[in-house]
Amino acid sequence: GTSLHTEDGGRTWEKQYSGVKNSLKAVYFLNENVGWVVGGEGTILATRDGGRRWAKRFSGTKYNLNAIHFPDPKHGWIVGDNGIILRFVSK
Repeated sequence: GTSLHTEDGGRTWEKQYSGVKNSLKAVYFLNENVGWVVGGEGTILATRDGGRRWAKRFSGTKYNLNAIHFPDPKHGWIVGDNGIILRFVSK
Protein backbone atom coordinates (compact mmCIF):
# COMPACT_ATOMS: atom_id res chain seq x y z
CA GLY A 1 0.00 0.00 0.00
CA THR A 2 1.02 3.56 -0.62
CA SER A 3 0.92 6.31 1.95
CA LEU A 4 1.37 10.05 1.55
CA HIS A 5 3.62 12.28 3.65
CA THR A 6 3.63 16.07 4.09
CA GLU A 7 6.07 18.35 5.86
CA ASP A 8 4.40 21.66 5.04
CA GLY A 9 1.00 21.35 6.67
CA GLY A 10 -0.60 19.65 3.67
CA ARG A 11 0.32 22.06 0.87
CA THR A 12 2.33 19.35 -0.89
CA TRP A 13 2.35 15.59 -0.49
CA GLU A 14 4.95 12.94 -1.32
CA LYS A 15 4.12 9.31 -2.09
CA GLN A 16 6.00 6.77 -0.05
CA TYR A 17 5.84 3.00 -0.07
CA SER A 18 4.70 1.42 3.17
CA GLY A 19 6.57 -1.84 2.67
CA VAL A 20 3.42 -3.92 2.09
CA LYS A 21 1.31 -4.62 -0.98
CA ASN A 22 -1.98 -4.96 0.92
CA SER A 23 -4.54 -2.17 0.91
CA LEU A 24 -4.31 0.31 3.78
CA LYS A 25 -7.69 1.06 5.36
CA ALA A 26 -7.21 3.31 8.42
CA VAL A 27 -4.54 5.40 10.13
CA TYR A 28 -4.28 6.76 13.66
CA PHE A 29 -1.55 9.04 15.00
CA LEU A 30 -1.05 9.44 18.75
CA ASN A 31 1.16 12.48 18.16
CA GLU A 32 3.24 13.92 15.31
CA ASN A 33 5.65 10.96 15.41
CA VAL A 34 3.86 7.82 16.66
CA GLY A 35 1.24 6.32 14.38
CA TRP A 36 -0.42 3.11 13.30
CA VAL A 37 -1.99 1.84 10.05
CA VAL A 38 -4.26 -1.16 9.54
CA GLY A 39 -5.40 -2.81 6.34
CA GLY A 40 -6.01 -5.85 4.20
CA GLU A 41 -5.13 -9.39 5.24
CA GLY A 42 -4.34 -8.49 8.85
CA THR A 43 -1.87 -5.73 8.05
CA ILE A 44 -0.66 -3.62 10.97
CA LEU A 45 2.13 -1.07 10.54
CA ALA A 46 3.67 1.24 13.13
CA THR A 47 5.84 4.35 12.84
CA ARG A 48 7.85 6.32 15.38
CA ASP A 49 9.15 8.96 12.97
CA GLY A 50 6.02 10.60 11.62
CA GLY A 51 5.49 8.07 8.84
CA ARG A 52 8.87 8.23 7.14
CA ARG A 53 9.43 4.54 7.94
CA TRP A 54 6.88 1.86 8.80
CA ALA A 55 7.45 -1.43 10.65
CA LYS A 56 5.19 -4.47 10.30
CA ARG A 57 3.48 -5.75 13.44
CA PHE A 58 1.97 -9.22 13.92
CA SER A 59 -1.84 -9.23 14.05
CA GLY A 60 -2.52 -12.96 14.26
CA THR A 61 -5.24 -12.77 11.60
CA LYS A 62 -5.57 -12.77 7.83
CA TYR A 63 -8.92 -10.94 7.91
CA ASN A 64 -9.07 -7.33 6.74
CA LEU A 65 -8.57 -4.79 9.52
CA ASN A 66 -10.72 -1.71 8.92
CA ALA A 67 -10.43 0.76 11.80
CA ILE A 68 -8.11 1.67 14.66
CA HIS A 69 -8.48 3.87 17.74
CA PHE A 70 -6.36 4.68 20.78
CA PRO A 71 -8.32 6.18 23.71
CA ASP A 72 -4.91 6.84 25.31
CA PRO A 73 -1.27 6.13 24.34
CA LYS A 74 -1.15 2.76 26.13
CA HIS A 75 -4.42 1.21 24.91
CA GLY A 76 -5.62 0.65 21.36
CA TRP A 77 -8.45 -1.14 19.56
CA ILE A 78 -8.56 -2.52 16.03
CA VAL A 79 -11.68 -3.91 14.35
CA GLY A 80 -12.00 -5.89 11.16
CA ASP A 81 -14.00 -8.26 9.03
CA ASN A 82 -15.80 -11.27 10.52
CA GLY A 83 -16.15 -9.60 13.91
CA ILE A 84 -12.41 -9.37 14.58
CA ILE A 85 -11.55 -7.16 17.56
CA LEU A 86 -7.91 -6.74 18.58
CA ARG A 87 -6.73 -5.00 21.73
CA PHE A 88 -3.31 -3.35 22.14
CA VAL A 89 -1.82 -2.73 25.58
CA SER A 90 1.59 -1.10 25.99
CA LYS A 91 3.64 -1.54 29.15
